This record gives sequence, structure tokens and C-alpha cells, in this order.
Amino acid sequence: MSRDVFDDKLLALICGNSLGVLATVKRDGRPQLSNVSYHFDARELTFSVSITEPRAKTRNLRRDPRASIHVSSDDGWAYAVAEGDAHLTPPAADPNDDTVEGLIALYRSIAGKDHPDW
Repeated sequence: MSRDVFDDKLLALICGNSLGVLATVKRDGRPQLSNVSYHFDARELTFSVSITEPRAKTRNLRRDPRASIHVSSDDGWAYAVAEGDAHLTPPAADPNDDTVEGLIALYRSIAGKDHPDW
């Protein structure tokens, strides 16, 4: 994504939310839609979403990295759609690896606090 495709209203909508609908491509070409929590990095123009290995969206993205995320206003009438290719990080192998640190940062950015089980 390039910054010129975002106007200020779209950026405000995306940055002001943490819930969206992730669209991936099923094997037969139809869209797979999943409600997700996300963090948007306005500097890097990237979305971060936590997904787990056995989910259809994970399998879809491993096969075809094309993805879209739809974010709407509270009343549903204003919306933004961002499109791009997904990059999947490896599953956490150790409590201190980079994937775990990324998940902690993602949780904090979405929830605004630490998880109670840490």
C-alpha cells in the first residue's frame, strides 16, 4: 500500500478502530470472511492480526497471500478497505522468541493494557 491511497478520513477510520473483517481467498476462488481484531501501523501502512494455524484464513493465506481488510464506522455507513499481500510469521516456539514479543505488542495495542495471565 502506498500512502497516497489513504485520505485523512480513511486513516482516521482505520486508526480509530481495532475490529475489522479479513477477506482471504478460498481454494475455489471465493472469498473467506473472518471477523478479526487488528492493529494498524500508520507509519508502515501495515495491519497486524493474530491468527492460529488450524484456521481456514491461515491455510488460505499460506496458499495465496492476497488479503483485504474491511473496517467500518460504528453505524456501518462509513468504511475503508485496504488490500495487499499478507506476511505470516512463524508460530511461537519459545516464550521469549520474537513471535511472542510481537503477539504481546499486538495485544497491548488492541486492548490498551497487559493480558491478565502474564
